[in-house]
Amino acid sequence: MLVLTPTAAEAVDHMLQNPGLPEGSRLRIGRRTDEDESPIGIMIVSEPEPDDQVVPSPADGDLLLAAEIVDTFDDRVLDAEIDGENISFMLHWQSDDDAYDDSPPA
Repeated sequence: MLVLTPTAAEAVDHMLQNPGLPEGSRLRIGRRTDEDESPIGIMIVSEPEPDDQVVPSPADGDLLLAAEIVDTFDDRVLDAEIDGENISFMLHWQSDDDAYDDSPPA
């Protein structure tokens, strides 16, 4: 299952703190429907899809993972870098000692 680092959890919370968002909004990772370069995107939604997986967060805002990409994110760690209003997310492989690294599992 996908795991969030404390920094990724903070980034999710930061993105959901916009006062213009409906209450209960969540961040969702899923397949993109537009013609962008990346087939997977992050979006803010007001309700989860019926088959979404909830990824627990060590902070307030849980993350939703679309059912069709759950297997892609299995054994991964979502990390983030926060630079003011700019947020970058990165995926790493989980390792046996609950740390993470960038190399695929053996």
